[in-house]
Amino acid sequence: MIRDIFITVFAGVGIVLMLVAGFLMFRLYRTVKRTAQKVETVSAAVLETILSPLSYLTSLVEAGRKVVEMVQDFRGRGRKEQEEGEPA
Repeated sequence: MIRDIFITVFAGVGIVLMLVAGFLMFRLYRTVKRTAQKVETVSAAVLETILSPLSYLTSLVEAGRKVVEMVQDFRGRGRKEQEEGEPA
């Protein structure tokens, strides 16, 4: 008799605990989902405001590198011509 009451009480407590845990998980899920949406919005804004202009930076750096190479080649040829023109 007492054993049956304990089983019934523990089963009821277990069901209540499972319902409370499910409710808490549902609230946590909603909070996490809302936070994920905010993070996605912020990352999209960062992409538009910061990373898009930075994509042009690589083109500028590459163009600058090419200009420096051309100047170095031009200066190197000028020195060679000066050395060849001078008598030894």
